[in-house]
Amino acid sequence: MTITPCALSFADILSVAKYDVDTAESVKAALPLFESNYYNLLIADLMLPDGTGIQVAEEAQRRGTPTIILTAYGYRFRKADLTRFGLMLKPVRPDELLEAMAKALGRGSAGTISHE
Repeated sequence: MTITPCALSFADILSVAKYDVDTAESVKAALPLFESNYYNLLIADLMLPDGTGIQVAEEAQRRGTPTIILTAYGYRFRKADLTRFGLMLKPVRPDELLEAMAKALGRGSAGTISHE
C-alpha cells in the first residue's frame, strides 16, 4: 500500500502520541478495515482517489465511530453532508488535530487524553 505524504505525517503524529493507527489511501482500501477492526475514531481526507471521505465516514457512523474529515475543498460539497461529521480545514497543525480528537472522543482537552 502506498501512503500519501499527508497521511504519513498524520500517522506519524498519532503514533508518536501513542495511538494505534491504520491507514488506507482509498475508499476501496478503507471500507474492508471496518470488517475486521473496531475504531474509536476515524480521521478521513475528504478527497480520495476513488471517492470521498464521506463514503468512509458514513460507514464509520453506521458503526457508531466518531469522524473527523480533513479538507481544503469544503466548498465542493454540500454543507449538509459535511456538518454530519467533524470538519477541519487544511492545513491542520498537530496540536489542532490532537485537540479535535480529544473533543470527538469526549475527553475534553488534548492534555487530558488517556492513550489506549
